[in-house]
Amino acid sequence: MGDEGSAYWITQLVLKKVFDHEDSLCPIPFDTTIVSDITKKYFKSLLHCQGGLNVVCMGSVWKSWELLEKDISWFSLNCAGDRLE
Repeated sequence: MGDEGSAYWITQLVLKKVFDHEDSLCPIPFDTTIVSDITKKYFKSLLHCQGGLNVVCMGSVWKSWELLEKDISWFSLNCAGDRLE
């Protein structure tokens, strides 16, 4: 048995499908605009809340930090201000 009927599981699945669609990894045959817009609005609003948006970075992607550092530093200076630590 699983928890495939929970709101969390359904939401996570929908967001994964929309992200994959937007990244052209797995196109889906229906309009994703509403889900995409709501998701972007939600996370953008977190940037403006007290405490901001906390991001925990982990996993093998950080083995490539030297390739990511320039762009992440640019983003933190130009888009997030002092919200990234």
